[in-house]
Amino acid sequence: MEIEKYCQLIDFIEREVDGIKGEIEGIGNKKSLSFHNLALDHARSIVILINKNSQSSALALLRVLYESSIRGCWFKYCATQDQIESFIENDHLPKLKKLVKEVDEKMGFSGILDTIHNNDMSTLCSFTHSGVIQLSSNFNGKTYKNYYTTEQIEGALEFAVFYIRISFMEIISVASNRNVELVHSNFETHLTSALNGTKTVG
Repeated sequence: MEIEKYCQLIDFIEREVDGIKGEIEGIGNKKSLSFHNLALDHARSIVILINKNSQSSALALLRVLYESSIRGCWFKYCATQDQIESFIENDHLPKLKKLVKEVDEKMGFSGILDTIHNNDMSTLCSFTHSGVIQLSSNFNGKTYKNYYTTEQIEGALEFAVFYIRISFMEIISVASNRNVELVHSNFETHLTSALNGTKTVG
């Protein structure tokens, strides 16, 4: 996904999320939306960092965006009351791989989330924890600067958008002052445009 298209998609999301009203019942659901809001916050931060030529820091946010989205889904669809209380009291959750597997099953992703996790987690960790991928992309043997390719950045943005979509849809689903079906439709139009490189209005 082109950076400009990613920015346009984030702008659309922020316009739709701004001023949302809705009744949220249950501590698990409230925590869920907090996590999804964190995911969108990380999504916006990626834009800011890339525009400041701080690609390494932008990519380091991919894992926390991903974890925030998965945790948001898990709290809504999977977590027991005991697990919710354990998190509140001890900041403890099951391992991420377990969360992913449970969310995949509960939300009907048919193994897609589990496959993505298995394929991409090591790369996400390298980005976040200053691993080999980060180091090799910041030094060419002579000079220290960002050497990420356009393909690397655009691939990372497509990964981010997969989970941004999940978190955005979860947030919009509680809105009482939005035409949820229309927002969903408009988002999919923007997303398709972004992935195909075409223009949209609005």
